[in-house]
Amino acid sequence: ILKENIEYTLTEAGKVSGVLALRQIANRTLHPLERLFWLLLILAAIYGVNLLTKTQIHRYAESPTVISLDRDYLDWSGPLPAVTLCYNDHLDVPKANDFIFENWNVSISDDEYFYFLEFLISIINATVTNYGDIVRFAEDERFDDFDLYDVILEVASILNKTLSALILIFKLKDP
Repeated sequence: ILKENIEYTLTEAGKVSGVLALRQIANRTLHPLERLFWLLLILAAIYGVNLLTKTQIHRYAESPTVISLDRDYLDWSGPLPAVTLCYNDHLDVPKANDFIFENWNVSISDDEYFYFLEFLISIINATVTNYGDIVRFAEDERFDDFDLYDVILEVASILNKTLSALILIFKLKDP
């Protein structure tokens, strides 16, 4: 009678269990080999947990270390590790107008003005994904004598903003 009561209790507990493997073991409609597979899976999991536990206990016994945090959390300072600031207007149009006029003697009323302006916009907005926009200017010899980095610095819009992060305040300026 005790064996039957234990078997009945375990079967009923397995049927309502949230653990899938226990429900599969208790499900008498499954083939006995499938139920055996689920039993072996649970035993393997228990063995793995036991092995990991023994390994960790042995490791601790070999070299016990205590790691604790500073509990004075009121003095903690947690500055952000990095800040990304993006702005939309990379090109300062008045600077670009002056640059175009000084280097190519072209004003806004000339036909080539927008070609040179597109060149400046292309180099100042250049990224890996839109690098092809610059390629169409590669054959134009009028751009050969320019260092593109210097051109970008000369026509870039001024980034003059204040950024605050936690208790620190930064003034952002152009290089």
